[in-house]
Amino acid sequence: MRTTEKKTFFVYSQGTSPRVLTLGSLVLEDYVNPTLTRHYCHPPLTGKTLENAATVTPIKDFLFYKDMGLQLGPNIDVAEIAKAGIGWKRRRESILHSPIGKKIELIKPEEFLNNVILADPTSEAHQALQLWLTAGSSEYYTHGKFFRTPDIWMLTGYYILENARVLDVESADYNLNAEISSAIVTAVSGVPVGGGFTIGKDLQLKVGMLVEEAHVWAAQYQKLDAEYVRVTGETTASAATNQFPLLDTFSKGQVRA
Repeated sequence: MRTTEKKTFFVYSQGTSPRVLTLGSLVLEDYVNPTLTRHYCHPPLTGKTLENAATVTPIKDFLFYKDMGLQLGPNIDVAEIAKAGIGWKRRRESILHSPIGKKIELIKPEEFLNNVILADPTSEAHQALQLWLTAGSSEYYTHGKFFRTPDIWMLTGYYILENARVLDVESADYNLNAEISSAIVTAVSGVPVGGGFTIGKDLQLKVGMLVEEAHVWAAQYQKLDAEYVRVTGETTASAATNQFPLLDTFSKGQVRA
């Protein structure tokens, strides 16, 4: 049986400060918009704590082609998009380039979740999970929570990139290959926002955005194995926040783990 590498890192259209998107953060349902939906932001890991909990891999000349129309969230129905009449010609395409950055990923995310994030039963993370996972009797049945499982995602890895440029593709037809990728890396340095350049005969690019500070541009999420808890007179909300395994269910991305 042939196996392929999973593409689990979701690439964002705009970078986010690493103080806002942090390792161990929890997101309810929508990791595509992690700071707009209900979420818990774990304190940033630094120094020895980061060294012991995660791998840090330096990277150079990160170059990624992003088809904005193909990156779908966890609850998006492709059939519904087709019904809405969104076709190929209306997709926005771009290329993300950064000369330097880091890939940071938790070594043992499940242990980190249960032994660090949820170690204190009075923590903000516990309170968030209690809120998300508990339901009164009426809500438990009327909203169908007795047969659904909650979508709670833990951020387990990300790419932090510096001096990142988003290049808008202004060509209709082109193919990316090693030669063209190398030419983009060479040509893009020093091009200001709004400036454009051409690679070969077919690929026309314009710098649409430049973010000099280190930002998170791609993130990997893993789903918690959790269930809703019906709160009755005999059941307390704390029953919702026991230890949680992590499922082998990852964010749908376009960058390999």
